[in-house]
Amino acid sequence: MSELFNQLIKAYAEANIDFSQLKGITIAQWLLESGRGTSRLATEHLNFGGLKWRSEMTGFATPVDYEASDGLDKYCKFDSLESLLKATGVF
Repeated sequence: MSELFNQLIKAYAEANIDFSQLKGITIAQWLLESGRGTSRLATEHLNFGGLKWRSEMTGFATPVDYEASDGLDKYCKFDSLESLLKATGVF
């Protein structure tokens, strides 16, 4: 796992969220989507969840063109791990 992914997990583990029993599921999804935190989308754009761009993400992320296994599309680019967590409703 990447050090960046470890930082994300630490911040997420310390977060007080509703339905905290679902944290393990979220982490498993991030692991799968990001190739254990090593994918280009994760390392370059801090997008560990494979989140595609939509207008509701304005203020949390910016759109970036990214070629994934299903082709070229707009994905979210986060400027920090905190921005990712805010976008997913953690903070």
